[in-house]
Amino acid sequence: MEDRRLAIVALLAAACLAAATSVYLSHVLPARPRPLVDPDVAFVLPYGMERSGWERISSMPSDHAAMYFALAGELCFASRFWGALALVYGALFICFPRAYLGLHFPSDLAAGAAIGLAFAWLMQREFMRSRVWQPLLHWEAAKPHIFYPPMLLLTSIIGGLFHDARAIVHMLAITLPNG
Repeated sequence: MEDRRLAIVALLAAACLAAATSVYLSHVLPARPRPLVDPDVAFVLPYGMERSGWERISSMPSDHAAMYFALAGELCFASRFWGALALVYGALFICFPRAYLGLHFPSDLAAGAAIGLAFAWLMQREFMRSRVWQPLLHWEAAKPHIFYPPMLLLTSIIGGLFHDARAIVHMLAITLPNG
C-alpha cells in the first residue's frame, strides 16, 4: 500500500515539476512563434481555428507534452502495460492534435516529452524515494488533516492544466513591483 502512495506522490511531483520547468523554459529561451502564427511557415489553418491570441506565447517546449509524458512515464514504473498505453495516448491524443492545430512544431512536443520523461525518471531515483517521498508519507500518516487539503488543490491544478495557477502568477507579475 505504501508503494502505491509513494508512486502517486511521485507522479504528482513529476507532472508539476515537468510542467513548471517547461513553462519556465518557454519564458527564458528565445521566443519561438507557433506554426499557426509563424510568417515563415505556410501553415494552413484547420477549420474553426483562429490565429489571434497565440502571437505572444512561445511554442518551445510544450508544457502539455511535458506534463502528460511525466504522468505516462511515472505509470511506466508502476505498470509497463498501462504506462505504454499512456505513452501512446499522449502521442496520439495530446501531441498529434497540438501539431495538427499549429500550436507546436514536432520538436516542441519532443522537447516537452523529454522534459516529462526526465522528471518521471528523476522522481523514481532512490535518493528521491528515501529522502523526499518516505518523509512526506510519514508526514501524511501523522498529519492527514494538513497533508490532504494541499494535495487536493494540487490535483485540481494539474487537472486544470495549470490555467488558474498561470493566471495567478501572471497577475502577481504585473502587480508586484520589479525589484
